[in-house]
Amino acid sequence: SLRLRGFNYAAPAVYIVTLCLHQKRCVLGRVRDGNLRHTVAGRMVRQWWCRIPERYPHVRLQSFTVMPNHMHAVLRWLEPHACGGEPVSERATLGDVIGWFKAGTTNDYIRGVKQRGWPRFDRRFWQRGYYEHILRDEDAIDRAEHYVRMNPAMWRVDAYNPAGR
Repeated sequence: SLRLRGFNYAAPAVYIVTLCLHQKRCVLGRVRDGNLRHTVAGRMVRQWWCRIPERYPHVRLQSFTVMPNHMHAVLRWLEPHACGGEPVSERATLGDVIGWFKAGTTNDYIRGVKQRGWPRFDRRFWQRGYYEHILRDEDAIDRAEHYVRMNPAMWRVDAYNPAGR
């Protein structure tokens, strides 16, 4: 596991996460001259991401970007009193939220393949797991949000860009 042993991923914290499509296939959009254009599938992924606070009121989306074959996001878990006072033990963890998001987007993408002719995928839509880092202070949060915002401009040299390596 890439998770920090002993850390409570339902407690108040801020994370930067990266999720990659299986085989890093570029089906969510294109970047030209630093400008990101999403496909219909990319817009669907954005819509699902924006629904996270509806499903999980203790989670706030700080910033995110959906790239052609991956996404980066900064998420904040709120203090219990900020969202109804539920005990931390009853709150969704980071893994719960990512799992819900991946399941929903995968199912919607499958419908897109069947009904709209979207490109098929091999066995899974998302790469197994995800990358996360706990952001421990405001400077780290600022740097992470800057990285997320600047990702489209850096696509040309991005490690996830199949043409940029």
